[in-house]
Amino acid sequence: MVLLSGTPLLLALLTFVISYYIITNELFTLPNQAVLLVSMGFWGLSVIGLSYGIFSASWDEDKKGSLLGRQELKTNFQRMKEAWEEAKLKS
Repeated sequence: MVLLSGTPLLLALLTFVISYYIITNELFTLPNQAVLLVSMGFWGLSVIGLSYGIFSASWDEDKKGSLLGRQELKTNFQRMKEAWEEAKLKS
């Protein structure tokens, strides 16, 4: 989760620092919208990375998960889907 969520989060924050440096040193014209869109893109990647980290982790205490967690992702997403359907039926 640190790698898949932390790296884009760090890049999102560095976007502001780097754009400030570019603007204050007048290296080139940088539109505000570009800074906003790049930063929002990195924030979005961070949320996706965090979600992948949660769903790809092994939720069974006795079972060790794999490195990428592809099988755990399928299992955990199926569990969430079943829980949503069950909650929908109860309401």
